[in-house]
Amino acid sequence: MNCGELMLAEQEQILRVGAVDDHPVVLRGLAAEFANTTPDVNLVEIAGTVADLLAENVKLDVVLLDLNLHDGLDPQDNVRQLIESGSQVLVYTGETKPIPILRAVEAGALGLALKSDPVETIAEAIRLVGAGREAYTGPLAANLISHGEVENLISERQVMILGL
Repeated sequence: MNCGELMLAEQEQILRVGAVDDHPVVLRGLAAEFANTTPDVNLVEIAGTVADLLAENVKLDVVLLDLNLHDGLDPQDNVRQLIESGSQVLVYTGETKPIPILRAVEAGALGLALKSDPVETIAEAIRLVGAGREAYTGPLAANLISHGEVENLISERQVMILGL
């Protein structure tokens, strides 16, 4: 296979994406945008909880995971379950508090895309995570992640309170 054929094969790879969010309207809108603008990103499964997504037993390359689910589970537990199922995880949230995001990344999520990001930016983050690479969209996302040292500056109790 020559270089041109390899590039064409990579471009033709369709990423099978799942999403967990308790606001399905947001996800359906995202799915419609992907269908119109990014044919290599296919949002094939939407669920309100990780358990519901995993119950469908669909092979997914990447899962978009909202951190503010009302499922009673810690976001890091959700990340671990998705990774154990064989999917890469991209945190997809409007959350701007650093501690929950850092915890999800520590549990194995490969990146962060904010719900306010443009669709193409989210799609590019999905592509990177699908390839096993880290992806943090925009300056806010990068800032949130780069301040991981904040936990070293405050007490364990303060970390717990910030997490809540």
